[in-house]
Amino acid sequence: MPLQLPSREGIIRFDPATGSWARLSELKKSGLAEGFNIVYFRNLMCSACRLLDIKFPDLVDMYSCRATIIVVTCMWFSKLCLTRAARRAFEEFKVRESPTIYAALVRGESVVREAVIIGTLSLSEYRSYLAKAIGLRACSKLK
Repeated sequence: MPLQLPSREGIIRFDPATGSWARLSELKKSGLAEGFNIVYFRNLMCSACRLLDIKFPDLVDMYSCRATIIVVTCMWFSKLCLTRAARRAFEEFKVRESPTIYAALVRGESVVREAVIIGTLSLSEYRSYLAKAIGLRACSKLK
């Protein structure tokens, strides 16, 4: 069964050990995990997000062995978001367009490299951009 993104608002982290999603109570830049992080900000009312939703499971497959992967979902940015934690995450990361992928390399509790990708790219473009911007290499072959 292919990996499914949640259909409701909130913040979730992918657990590569179980292949499932776990809900988080908050997300702040200062609380990102050591190493590589990929945070996907999506809106349920966004047609471009629905396009990225189709590709995102492939990105999870490509990077979950090397990066912490988190999805933040609101109905429509922080303006229409019933989940306080997700609304605050959109505000914390200053997400104003969707879909947005925030990628970061964290060392010693500091973000040392970061990148923001707005819109939907091909899988090879994500792979190239993440390698150049923050040094993140895929862990599986590009499909």
